[in-house]
Amino acid sequence: MKEIPLDTFGDVLLLNGHTAKTEQSDTHKVLQRLLQTQKEVFARSKKEITFASPLVSIGESPVLYPNTIAVVSAKTGLHKSRLAEIIASSLLKRNQDESKCLGLIAHRECAVALIDTERNLSEQLPYAIQCISRLTHDDPYEPPENLYATSLLEESRENRFEAMRIFLETVKEMTKKHLVIILDVLTDICVNFNEPRYTSPLIDMLNSTINTADCTFVVVIHQNPSQFDSKARGHLGTEIENKASTIITLNTKDDSISIECKKQRSAKKFENIYARFDESRKTL
Repeated sequence: MKEIPLDTFGDVLLLNGHTAKTEQSDTHKVLQRLLQTQKEVFARSKKEITFASPLVSIGESPVLYPNTIAVVSAKTGLHKSRLAEIIASSLLKRNQDESKCLGLIAHRECAVALIDTERNLSEQLPYAIQCISRLTHDDPYEPPENLYATSLLEESRENRFEAMRIFLETVKEMTKKHLVIILDVLTDICVNFNEPRYTSPLIDMLNSTINTADCTFVVVIHQNPSQFDSKARGHLGTEIENKASTIITLNTKDDSISIECKKQRSAKKFENIYARFDESRKTL
């Protein structure tokens, strides 16, 4: 494949049969970005590629990779948020006891930013933070140093996307660790999760962020209500599953909850994890 040199710019550029002056034009700026991306990709292609190690594994099987999007999906009431909390706890304390966190082991201590949209602010979200704290260092009343958490519950639906962006930009400035961002629930950040003009900017933002910043997204989303349909809800659900490197689903299995890997782009799928909800501790 022939590489177009970065300095290949004339007074006039022919694109799709149309001429456009490149001097100080939007067309020129777009082409500069595309050619810079080409240059960087070609440079990397001339070296041996070293693939990233997983952030989290269970046994020998990778669960979560850095700079990717992971989806946690299930029907209502199957403890998606509890699983997200457990993933967060594993990441906040590297190589902790395998008996905790359903056997999930982090290979890199990370910062975690939890952005919630569903739980009330008086009991439910504070208790979720207590659960993360307990799993991380056994003290439910002392939040981990590298945990950031907020809620979009009091933001209007129209303002949530921008509010999320502002919060994440601030958190990224506050930590030098790899940042794992948990969005719970993804569809609540959109004005309309079935309308591409609202869903596409959100998905584009997630994709752009994992390529320009040292971060990973874990997004929680509901599945369609029908018992015969396990797809994540709406146009947003379809597109986020397409873009995700990892998809984890929760299903009922007899009197247990089966945590299953529906998709793993970079490795073999991990085997099912079986868990029960502990009513006294409000976690899996």
